[in-house]
Amino acid sequence: MTLWDRFKKGAKYLAMAFEKEQLSDKLILEKINQHKNDKKTLFMIKGDKYYKVENDILEYQNPNIKDYQANEKLSHGIFHQLVDEKVEYSFSNPASITSENQKIADRITELLGDDFQYELESLAYEASKKGVAWVRPYIDLDGQFRLFIAKSEQIIPGWKDSRHEDLDYLIRYYDTQVFRFGRFVNVVNVEVWFSDEVKYYRIDGGQLLRIQNEEGHFWADGSPETWGIVPWIAFKNNRGELSDLQFVKTLIDAYDGSRSEVANFVKDVRNLIYVLKGYDGESLDEFLKGLMTYRAIIIDSDEDAGVDTLTPQMDITSIKQHYEQIKQDIFDYGQGVNRNLDKFGSAPSGVALKFLFSGLDLKNNQIEAEFRRGFNRLIDFIFKYLDIKNESIKRVKVNIVFARDLPLNETETIENCNNSRGLISNETIIANHPWVQDVNLELEK
Repeated sequence: MTLWDRFKKGAKYLAMAFEKEQLSDKLILEKINQHKNDKKTLFMIKGDKYYKVENDILEYQNPNIKDYQANEKLSHGIFHQLVDEKVEYSFSNPASITSENQKIADRITELLGDDFQYELESLAYEASKKGVAWVRPYIDLDGQFRLFIAKSEQIIPGWKDSRHEDLDYLIRYYDTQVFRFGRFVNVVNVEVWFSDEVKYYRIDGGQLLRIQNEEGHFWADGSPETWGIVPWIAFKNNRGELSDLQFVKTLIDAYDGSRSEVANFVKDVRNLIYVLKGYDGESLDEFLKGLMTYRAIIIDSDEDAGVDTLTPQMDITSIKQHYEQIKQDIFDYGQGVNRNLDKFGSAPSGVALKFLFSGLDLKNNQIEAEFRRGFNRLIDFIFKYLDIKNESIKRVKVNIVFARDLPLNETETIENCNNSRGLISNETIIANHPWVQDVNLELEK
């Protein structure tokens, strides 16, 4: 090997050494700039907008539209409906925390507090709209275990592995306002979280400025402490971390466009078109004024003069079939429940009800599976918290059970309860009765 070959080989090894990611201030700023324009980040923002029914149709500008033409922009809340339906199905009823040791399950339930169900529901909304939700467990100044939920588009995770299970670091950036020189100014705050510290920055004038020395993840007994791992947990919507909007956006856009076109046609065409023959008036404005005011007009004496009307025809059937098919596609591929009960009757039950909710069941199976994984990581932090508080509790398996809010045919359920008398216990029958809220209280009564 010649000296030149050795030099080239050495240069390649040197370049590879620089490829190893070192989270310098310059790299942090570059990652933030890239993340702002990343397609995944922009789609997260889009998911939030579609949930607020701020669909793309509202921003569409038709270059061929005239000032006198109708320009309706109908934004439909279908995505809002799909997300609400999904979250309420799995997260509206309180989830149960179970363990082989009931005392430990009760202690964890106590630590999570009365707001945990609300926080769980908030995570489900965030994940459904944006593909993943992020929560940070922390210990407040009073020594209490708390959870903080961030907006997903603010988070840049530094994953150790391709399966996105363990974090090497995490960057959070968010806009705030500061009062400077007599006016409010927008600034970007940056937090960089590691397993043993957190660094605080601010972006000002395109520069990343350190505003605080390194600190721990929380304070205990007046000194900074750390969890030993990056204290952020991902609650994913599905394995691919995809927003529910990903599967239906183009269909919703087509539905908005189709309905808007129909509205424009109806508004522009009106009911009648007047055909004037030999009219000697000055203008169409004069004609319409005379017609509306006096219910009469003066026309030329020519024998061919007159006024005829045309009724424009619109193929309502084809148009309706088109957008109804789009709507059906949205519910099919968005795995929602189409509440068109023509196929199922006014009170579906049994197999029909299960078929009606089959798509929603499949979709919610995914988010529930991913949320169980997120919950398991949350339990790790809770046991660490108990160690910090010197509560000697043996580590055991803790599970979360989601209670789906499946609509029931009450009449059918009550009949099944009555028919079960003598076959199973009264306690089991009462527990499955749709009107019973508290089984023990009902048994006492």
